[in-house]
Amino acid sequence: MAMSITTYRITDGRQVRAVRAMLGMTQAELGQAAGVHRMSINNAEKRQRLPPRSWAAEQVAKYGAENGIVADVVDGVPVVRVQSPAA
Repeated sequence: MAMSITTYRITDGRQVRAVRAMLGMTQAELGQAAGVHRMSINNAEKRQRLPPRSWAAEQVAKYGAENGIVADVVDGVPVVRVQSPAA
């Protein structure tokens, strides 16, 4: 049986803000849904560059992906997009 490995990549605070905006949530709502404190969301959004292993950013990326919003890095550029439905 093949294992599916998913990587969530938020490297920039603007990605956190974009995921939140695309989900139509406040910082408090996203924090609660993703299992992180609202201040972690606030602090992440203020930073242009996030630490490589930011736990809060990983939780936001995971929650976004579970809800159809994918954060990634393409050719070195941080992006956020709506996930295409599975065929």
